[in-house]
Amino acid sequence: MKTKYKALLFDCDGVLVDTEPLSIGTLHKMALEQDIPISLEYARQNYIVKALAEVFADLEKQGAQKLPHNFESEFRRRSFEAFEAKLSPIAGVKELLNQVDVPMAVASNGPRFKMELTLGITGLQGYFGPHIYSAYDLQKWKPLPDLYWHAAQKLQVDPQDCAVIEDSVSGIQAGIKGGFTVYGFCLESRKEEFAALGALPFQHMDELANLLR
Repeated sequence: MKTKYKALLFDCDGVLVDTEPLSIGTLHKMALEQDIPISLEYARQNYIVKALAEVFADLEKQGAQKLPHNFESEFRRRSFEAFEAKLSPIAGVKELLNQVDVPMAVASNGPRFKMELTLGITGLQGYFGPHIYSAYDLQKWKPLPDLYWHAAQKLQVDPQDCAVIEDSVSGIQAGIKGGFTVYGFCLESRKEEFAALGALPFQHMDELANLLR
């Protein structure tokens, strides 16, 4: 598939791999174990595409208590078990990646080992080769644009010639600040919000394929 860009830069969770439902389900179960009175619907509405530090801060607020010191490590262990058992790629993303004929990279706020795990489980890692970049390696997280600049530099493409595919506010802000064209993967209910941030919203990967041409 010919695109109007020289490279594509993808976020990982929620764009390439469908981790969010499994992560939120694990988080909700662990919250109940700590007697934190939140519903699954509350977790879905408030924790999807949020940084873990923000999520944990809200859990402590909702429960009026400090979380156990090993809460994060236990959350990662249990969510990774769920990934290994049930994780799938985002619907239509493999078909999209099979069509693309320009260099591609993954740039995520998540740790590298998590990306390697989830992309490996879903069979997507091979599409990106060595071009998998974590904010932990730079110690600079979205909404700063540095991670996307780094990925573009590694692909030897200028930001104005790259498209960024995101599903979070912080990711969209990073792409826009960095001088990239940003496509926002979202539900119908968030289209106006994403457009106001400067992204081009879309709801399905086949729709994105048409937008990239």
